[in-house]
Amino acid sequence: MVEIGLPDGGLLARVTADAVVRLGLAPGAPVLALIKSTSIEVPGS
Repeated sequence: MVEIGLPDGGLLARVTADAVVRLGLAPGAPVLALIKSTSIEVPGS
């Protein structure tokens, strides 16, 4: 799981270890998150 910090919460994403390496993901690094899904769960809604 990868957590992206947002001003009013966060976003959790399932990402493979290979994708982490290929995308160069690292703690504190800036990212662009796009959501493409047939369903999404928003806690507290």
